[in-house]
Order: sequence, then C-alpha cells, then structure tokens
Amino acid sequence: MNGRAIAALWIICAGLVAWVWLRPMHDGTLPAPVTRAARKTRVDPHRSSVAAPEDEPAAEEPAAAPVHAGPPEQLNRHDLETAIDKVKPKVMGCRDVEQFTGFLTVRLVIEKSGSLKSASVLPPVDKTRTAECVRHALRGLSFPKFRGTWVPQIEWSYPFWFSEK
Repeated sequence: MNGRAIAALWIICAGLVAWVWLRPMHDGTLPAPVTRAARKTRVDPHRSSVAAPEDEPAAEEPAAAPVHAGPPEQLNRHDLETAIDKVKPKVMGCRDVEQFTGFLTVRLVIEKSGSLKSASVLPPVDKTRTAECVRHALRGLSFPKFRGTWVPQIEWSYPFWFSEK
C-alpha cells in the first residue's frame, strides 16, 4: 500500500471511531428538566410578631449537597494516623528488643470493615526480632469502616522512627 492509501484508511477509521463515540445515545429528545417547587417559609408565632404575607413568593432555598449516611467512601490521612497513634506506644516498645535505631517501614492492607488484613515489615529489617515484635504489636490495630466503592481495600506504608535513647 502506498502512503496515501494508509492515510485515507486512518482518516476513515478515525471518523468511524468519532461517530461511534459522539453519536447521541438517545432518540434526540431530552427529558424535561427536574424542577423544585418553592417552599413557603414557616413562621413561628412565638418568635416573630410580624407574619409574612401569604401572597409574597418565598425565597427558594439552594439545593443541598447529597448526604451519604453511614461510613465515608475512603479513609483520610487523619483517620489512618489516629488509628496508628493508638498502637504506637506498643510498637515503640519493640525498639528495646534489639536496641534498633532507624526507620522501620510497615505495609498495611486495610479492609472495608476497618480490620487489618495484613501487616508486613519491609526490608531490610523484615527478618529481625524487632520486626516480629512490631507485627505482633499491630495485631490489635483497627480502623474506621469505609464504603470502598471504587477501592475496596487500602494499602498504606507507614514509617516508624526508632531513635536512640
């Protein structure tokens, strides 16, 4: 094939893709817009001595943001660190096992229920007694529940700093 034939084939393919993506997904008619009726303001006779006239139109209230009952979609950094702060004294007690100083990074996998699915210490200290102590200290760790619609579990690495006494 020559260059013009290839270019023409590319143009036809691009046009076909654009037509498929951009063509309307309906029969050309749009549904009627959803409107809200204006609410009348409530008058508390005990708080106000002047009542609003009934023939005045009430101001329309702005639409409220959707409220989701129950747990949040994902945990934020504050939720994660608050849970870590509860077990941090036990983890810091592991420093005395081998007089370890330095960073020890833990990889946590958190399920939607808030339970800890796994906790592993990352190399180079993953095979030490200090790492075993840290894994044991993290067993009781729990987090708040979250919905996790798009991401069903959270994978998070957290560094612990073991300083010299």
